[in-house]
Amino acid sequence: MQIKYIFIVAYFLLSISLSGQQISMEFGKVISKFDYTSSNGESLANMQGNTDNHLAIGFNIPIRKSDTYFLSGIAYNKYGAQSSDEILDNYYEWKVNYLSVYAGVGYEFLKSNSQRNIKNTNSESGFTFYTQMYIGSEFLLQG
Repeated sequence: MQIKYIFIVAYFLLSISLSGQQISMEFGKVISKFDYTSSNGESLANMQGNTDNHLAIGFNIPIRKSDTYFLSGIAYNKYGAQSSDEILDNYYEWKVNYLSVYAGVGYEFLKSNSQRNIKNTNSESGFTFYTQMYIGSEFLLQG
């Protein structure tokens, strides 16, 4: 729970200190799957993946007033799996938490303005298709 508060505070600090950029916040679900193989080459027959949370904040900085932009951010991901053994009559699960840092570039294309005519606004409504390419690294926090 403390990680969520850190992300919210970081989001507001970034939005105050940066001007002219896009600030983004993502919430979502992570569907994970673990493929476990023992040192003897045996795998667990009934291993089931868990659905857990994803939280990220980031920012985009336009490159020379073009449709290309630099992007960077941090993300918090939770992964997990569970299984049981009927012969031994036990239950076990794995839960891991990762913090990731990423950076990359993006490109916006096929921009569409809104069909509504809203007067006295400075924003452009509508939708934009974009593609992003980034690299990052994840650090194990717990698990």
